Amino acid sequence: MTSPRAYRKALPVFDAIAEIRRCSGTRLDPDIVLAFFACQPKIVMPGDVRAAPG
Repeated sequence: MTSPRAYRKALPVFDAIAEIRRCSGTRLDPDIVLAFFACQPKIVMPGDVRAAPG
């Protein structure tokens, strides 16, 4: 969702997270969504200052 595709622009991370929450229980398995959010703080996005050497 956060990567650009030929058929759509990339979503900002905040919007992608909102979409994941919105689709939980319909298009997305709620157990998988819960697991994603349990480990999501550990995910480092490109450009994230936590990824900078330091």
